[in-house]
Amino acid sequence: MSNPEKASSFHIGRTEDSNTAVMNIFIFFDDLSKSRNGKQLMKALTSTLKVVVPLIEENAGRVIKVSGSGISAVFERSAEDALVCGISICQRVDAGMNGSDEIRVSVGITYGRISICDVVCGSFSTIVAVSEAMELTVLLSVACKKADASMLVTESLANHVSGFQNRFASRKIGLIYYKAEKKPYTLYDVFDSDTAEKKYSKRRSRLLFEKGVEHFLEGRAMQARSCFIELLKYDRSDVVAKKYILMCDKVLSGEGEDPEDKYLSLI
Repeated sequence: MSNPEKASSFHIGRTEDSNTAVMNIFIFFDDLSKSRNGKQLMKALTSTLKVVVPLIEENAGRVIKVSGSGISAVFERSAEDALVCGISICQRVDAGMNGSDEIRVSVGITYGRISICDVVCGSFSTIVAVSEAMELTVLLSVACKKADASMLVTESLANHVSGFQNRFASRKIGLIYYKAEKKPYTLYDVFDSDTAEKKYSKRRSRLLFEKGVEHFLEGRAMQARSCFIELLKYDRSDVVAKKYILMCDKVLSGEGEDPEDKYLSLI
């Protein structure tokens, strides 16, 4: 028989719906075997939270979820808060990495609609957040490693940051197709928090890289391929440029006739 007192203690707070910057911080190890160890992951999560939560709060954000997929937060004051915070998080975690833990983080940020409410049941309380934008940031944060990036942000986020391209080190890396929303997203690799060497390489090749992306998206696969081949003469480690060369080859061979072939398969 149910206890009426316990039933009456259940409460759902007012649901807040807003368009806001949404971030996910993904935590991983250089040593993949540690990423499969529950105790190691819990230790990494605990130590990362000690660094990340104060930075989120300093930038007017609030944590809405902590899980195996990482740490999710919203920044309702401004999209710039989220961007500045993401850069600081990557820099601070990498700077504080020592010993054998080799903890790494990668960040995904977008701007979209999210619904948040508090749920209380007896002594238990939690925040419930529902948003396809939040799911997208999880995918972006995980995809960073494939893109050799520390932070991936969507154009919707960049458009809400004044002077984005002039004030922050970034490059447009192309389109992805997010199946949950059935819509494409333009992505930017924000490399302010990359290593000095990687940041220099991306900054030096940015114009050539973005010209290659522009050629590719406008159907000029041969010109795009030439741009990326030229780029790799200076930076052979650029994994996204290598990806584009394979995509160009597919188009030039006559195989890339599907409209989805213009999307990066980072996710």
